[in-house]
Amino acid sequence: MPIYDADAEDAERGDMMRANALAALDEAKRTAIDIKFPIEDQTTYHTHHIVFRVFEVIRKSRTTDDKLVAKATITLPMTQELQVQYNASYAQPELGVLGSMIVGGAGSLSNSLQDAFSTRGTGSMGKQAENIFKSIGNKLTDIKGQDVGNAAVAGGSGLLSIFLARKAGGPIGDAALAAVTGTSRNPHKAVLFEGTEFRNHSFQFRFIPVVAEESRVIKQIIKLFKWHMHPGFAGKGVTFAGVDLSSGNHFFKNPEFFEIELSNKGEYTVNDYRTCVLKNITVNYQPSNYPAYVKSDRAGGSPAPMEVVMNLDFQEIEIITKDVIGSPYQSAAALDAAYSAF
Repeated sequence: MPIYDADAEDAERGDMMRANALAALDEAKRTAIDIKFPIEDQTTYHTHHIVFRVFEVIRKSRTTDDKLVAKATITLPMTQELQVQYNASYAQPELGVLGSMIVGGAGSLSNSLQDAFSTRGTGSMGKQAENIFKSIGNKLTDIKGQDVGNAAVAGGSGLLSIFLARKAGGPIGDAALAAVTGTSRNPHKAVLFEGTEFRNHSFQFRFIPVVAEESRVIKQIIKLFKWHMHPGFAGKGVTFAGVDLSSGNHFFKNPEFFEIELSNKGEYTVNDYRTCVLKNITVNYQPSNYPAYVKSDRAGGSPAPMEVVMNLDFQEIEIITKDVIGSPYQSAAALDAAYSAF
């Protein structure tokens, strides 16, 4: 029975990883960088991955289409948690008494507008506008008059005084009302849709290098993210309307964009990410709360941390709408064919 030699297997595995790393680096010199961690065979030890594709948008002139140029592909192991959050923004304005009455009488006000527009075939444009605004003014006057009249009829001068205090509003009117009656003004709030927020995505990666090549790969991955997150000064030859923008470092060249994909042995699974920008990078070189470094195998090389934790925060550059999500009112087969996001 053969004797199992763990040291020999580890040495063989290290040689294989080193060869793969060197091959990847050689390929990166000829094409856009394609870098992976760990550098071992991605389909043997780690089958689920997050793939970050970095690309630059180039437009040579205002009359030409954007050109997408691939800059790098970074493949990392799947994180422990994977969350996607959706947000909608709503305002809560105070309509006040008059605003609430306008909303309540929206139907009659709409009819008044229709009556005003019904005369659009006669008279000048100025006369038509005058009819429209006069109709609105009359309707608001009617609403206000009815409210004041109702208040007076209901309780005489005392209730009318309360109504006028409520109409006054502001800190003086509210304070006076609270002191005299022990009541508070109803602000008549409403909920108004404003829009959807740009989605944010956060990922945390913990790197523990096994061989020296992996320490160098970690360093390169961190530098790639930092490089493509930041702007540069407009380069030579960048012009707008005949003006050289590279003069004086007064203009930035925008950072690159990111596409995020999830894969299982190269087959993409959940794909619920839109084009992103990288907003924040946090790198912890001592996540165990004490210094732990290994000596470099290169002459004059600096020690490398035994463990590195990197946090990435992305923000999408386009909002999510029903058109992006796709209708849920379809058959199961149609849903599968329409989109791959859960």
